[in-house]
Amino acid sequence: MEKTSRTPTSSSELGSNSILGTLGVTQVPPTNTRAENPRVYLCDKFGKKIAMGHVVTDGTSKTCHFKNVGSDEKKIYIEEVIDPNARLWDPPQGGYDTLAGFVQGGYVIWLENWLAYCV
Repeated sequence: MEKTSRTPTSSSELGSNSILGTLGVTQVPPTNTRAENPRVYLCDKFGKKIAMGHVVTDGTSKTCHFKNVGSDEKKIYIEEVIDPNARLWDPPQGGYDTLAGFVQGGYVIWLENWLAYCV
């Protein structure tokens, strides 16, 4: 059997909410966006993946750290931090300004346009 190696491209890796979408590139949303708690990458404003987690869709999804989650935001449970020095969206959250405070997991509010849904 022959082994194949797949190197993801930035457009498929970033998903339907990528910066490419703002440049007029049409992308079909992955089926994961319809999952009960879709898995996502949290990206910075340049599209760099800085953490991974899942979208919170239960009754607590509208508030996080005593803040209301806006219509263009999602409440995310962080499962893995890729870049602990990356700044949080709309800090402070949970008393932290960077993802370093969430390496053990935790909830954050993240701008929906900066999420990349996992396939």
